[in-house]
Amino acid sequence: RCPSSALVGLNVDPRQLEVAARLTPPPAQGSLSLVAADATNIPFRDGTFDRVLAIECAFHFPSRARFVAEAARVASPGGLLVMSDIVPADSLRAKRDDSYWQGLRLTLEAGLGPWPDFFGDEPPLEALLPEHGLAIEVLRDATARTLPSFASFTRAPSAELQPLLRALSVDDAEASRIDPAVGLLGRLLREGFLRVVYVAARRTARARSV
Repeated sequence: RCPSSALVGLNVDPRQLEVAARLTPPPAQGSLSLVAADATNIPFRDGTFDRVLAIECAFHFPSRARFVAEAARVASPGGLLVMSDIVPADSLRAKRDDSYWQGLRLTLEAGLGPWPDFFGDEPPLEALLPEHGLAIEVLRDATARTLPSFASFTRAPSAELQPLLRALSVDDAEASRIDPAVGLLGRLLREGFLRVVYVAARRTARARSV
């Protein structure tokens, strides 16, 4: 639909960029570049992008608040930030001082990577987006739509994950940590402690830096 688009993929981990380069064919039109950088310190000038996409990644960032500020900064006036995110429910915020729940967080991080704001100490997206000049057009709870996928992982996680793990060159030791983490993530979603949300927010004002 946009044959002349210039696409930029950004990831803090060069290994993931190597996988992306290996699996992604060159576009027939337009351009694609892959950049190693931190999403909370995006190395592009203000107003560079018409669209900023963050699909199931913001919960791994050092600060969701700093990412939202950066996304607003690099979005052009009228540009869109589109996110699929996993956010804590109020019931999880109340458990931040419980050692059992701290252990669950460690299990998630061992298999799925950093989860700095697991307990929701930062403001929610409903507050962050308008604070940085992003008008919310869509904020939808999509948790129920994700649960069937986690049910299949629970039945046979290793079999379900093997094709993806092979593509990502994940070794057996690392895979042994991923399986329980995926099962735990599914459980936390089913029990309502975490929520999957879809977000679209349009930049309507000057971005405010943090």
